[in-house]
Amino acid sequence: MQMTKTIVWKNLTPEQRDKTIAENVIGAKILTECKGELGEQAISPDGWYCLTCGHMGAWGDDSTHEQIPPHYSTSIGGAWRIVDFFRGTYDVDVASALFQYDVAILDRRMHGKQYVATANTPAEAICIAALQARGYEVITE
Repeated sequence: MQMTKTIVWKNLTPEQRDKTIAENVIGAKILTECKGELGEQAISPDGWYCLTCGHMGAWGDDSTHEQIPPHYSTSIGGAWRIVDFFRGTYDVDVASALFQYDVAILDRRMHGKQYVATANTPAEAICIAALQARGYEVITE
């Protein structure tokens, strides 16, 4: 019998949620040093940002940094990367209601096993359903 891994969604910061998605849904190893090129911040010419991952710092600071994953849980653009990742093996349906978003991920390999999540934003609903599809129990309350 396979044990289900549990994630308490409300206890995670947005950064922790994004890292959890990157590592457990997408399969990326985030604990690596980013090799991105630095650019000047438009808001503050005293600072830099990484053109690869978006990390920010001040000129004169050490530019060595851990790669930041995409903003899967707070940006529909980031969450849509998950939808694209699942395409081909899964069907992903996103629906909106008055005060919530519903996402259903249908696994065609598992005789139509379906993973459903509801959240206040489409990005969160996509993330929660994706974690469920990867075998996680996600507690949202």
